[in-house]
Amino acid sequence: MSFFIKLGKWNKNYKYFLLAISFSLAEDIAFGSPNVQIFERLKILNSSDNFFIHKIFCYLFTFILSIIFYLIEIKSSNNQNTENSSKQLISIADLEDNNELELIHNIKEIKEYPKKYIIIIIILMIFEEEFLIIYGDIMMHLDFWMVELIIITCFMYKMFNIKLYKHQKIMLAFCFIPFILKAVTTFLSFYDTGNKYENNDDKEPFKYSVDVNKLKLLYVAYWWIVIPGFIMYLGLIILRSYINTKIKYLVDLKSISVNKLLIYYGAIGTIFCFIISLISTFVNCGTDYGKYSIQDYFCKVKYNGYRYIENFAAYFSGSGDYIVWQEVLSVILGVIFFFFYKYYCFRTIEHLTPVHIIFSFPIYYMLNKFYLLLINYIYTGSPYIKQMKKAVCILCLDFCSDFISFFGYIIYLEIIELHFCGYDFYIRRHILERCILDGEAKLTKSYKSNSEYSLDKRNESYSSGQRSLNSNDNDNGIEIEEENEKEN
Repeated sequence: MSFFIKLGKWNKNYKYFLLAISFSLAEDIAFGSPNVQIFERLKILNSSDNFFIHKIFCYLFTFILSIIFYLIEIKSSNNQNTENSSKQLISIADLEDNNELELIHNIKEIKEYPKKYIIIIIILMIFEEEFLIIYGDIMMHLDFWMVELIIITCFMYKMFNIKLYKHQKIMLAFCFIPFILKAVTTFLSFYDTGNKYENNDDKEPFKYSVDVNKLKLLYVAYWWIVIPGFIMYLGLIILRSYINTKIKYLVDLKSISVNKLLIYYGAIGTIFCFIISLISTFVNCGTDYGKYSIQDYFCKVKYNGYRYIENFAAYFSGSGDYIVWQEVLSVILGVIFFFFYKYYCFRTIEHLTPVHIIFSFPIYYMLNKFYLLLINYIYTGSPYIKQMKKAVCILCLDFCSDFISFFGYIIYLEIIELHFCGYDFYIRRHILERCILDGEAKLTKSYKSNSEYSLDKRNESYSSGQRSLNSNDNDNGIEIEEENEKEN
C-alpha cells in the first residue's frame, strides 16, 4: 500500500494555515460557534448576541495591532537596508582603491499600486466575509464550499498561469462526492418530520417542533428560496476566490506588506460594522411577540419589546441574556483570536497559496463538530438534540463530506502522493528532481565536451611539437652531411 500512496515532503510553511485553523477554533470558544442546527449549545461563555458590535471590536483591534506590526516591520527593514548599504559601501571603497570599479546606473522606478484599488478589494473582502457568515447561519447545509476549489483553480490559472496536472484534475472531479453528500443532507432537511412540522405550521410556522425550541431552516420554511439562495452563495464564493487570489497577486507581484493590507482591513471593517450597528440601533425589525417569526433569522437582539439586528443601547445598558464579566472576557479573548486568525490567513496566502485557505475549511469543520459534541455533552448531558430524528444521519453525512474533501485536498496539494497510473509524474518534487538531473546531465556533457576539446588541443599541440622537432632534427642532419661533404 505504501508503494502506491506515500507522504509528500513536509513544507515548513504549512504552519501558517494550521495556526489559522487553531485561532479560528479559539475564536469560536470566545464568541460562540457558527450555527449548527443539531446542537443545543453553541458557546461556552454567556456572551451577547450583538454580532456586528463584536466585529467592531475585532476590526478595531486588528487595525491598531496591524499598525504596530507594520511599524516594527518598517524599522526592521530599515535596519536591514542600512546594514546592507554599509557592506556595499565598504565593498565599493575597496574596489575604488584597486581601480577596478565600473558603475552602471539603471534604476527603474517602481510604480506604487493605486490605493483606491486596494480599498475596493478590502471592501469586497469584508462584504463577502460578513454575508457568508450570515448566510451560513440561516441557510445551513446549502453551503457547497467544496465547489470553491474548482473556482479558485480557474483564478489561479488566469492570474498566475499555473497549470493543472493529472493528479490535480482527478481531485477536482473527486470534489463532486462531498457535493453529492451535501445535497443529500439538504434533501434530508426537507423530509425530517420535526423540521417540516406540518401539523403546527399555521400556529408557529418557523419553530422546529413542539419538543425542539429552535428555528427551522429558512429554505425549509420557504422551499422556493433554495435556487436563489444557492445562486447567491455561488456568487459569494466566486467573489471570495477572486479576492484571495488578488491578495496573492498584491503580496507576491506588487510587494505589498501583509500588515499594510491588515491596516486597511481593520479600518474599513470597523467603519462598515459601525455604520450597520448605528443604523440598526434606530431601525427595528418589528415587535417582539414572544414566538418565532421571520425576523428571528436576522434580528436576534431584543430590546424594549422590539427586535433589532444590532443595538448599541441594548449592548451598553447590559440588557440581554448575558453575564457582564463573561461578555468582557469573551471580547478580550475574541479580538485577540480574531486578529491572529486573519493574520495567519494572510500569511498562508503569502507563503503558500489561496488553495490552502480552502484546504483549511474541512479541517476546521471537523474539529468544530467535535468541539460542539463535547461541550453539548458537558452542558446538556447529550452530544446533540435527541429529538431531531435525522440528527445522527446528518452528522455522519457532514463528517463524511468533510473527511472526503480533506483527503482530496491533501492529494491536490501533494501532501499525499499517488504513485500509480502516472499521477506522480507532475508532482513538484519529481519535476524538481528531473530539473536537477537534466542540469547535471547538461553540466557533465559540457564538461566532457570541454575536456575532450582540451585534450584534442593538447594532442594537436604535442603532435605539432613533435613534427617541428623531427623537422629540426632532419634539417640539422642534412646540414651536417653537407658540411662533411665540403670538407672531403
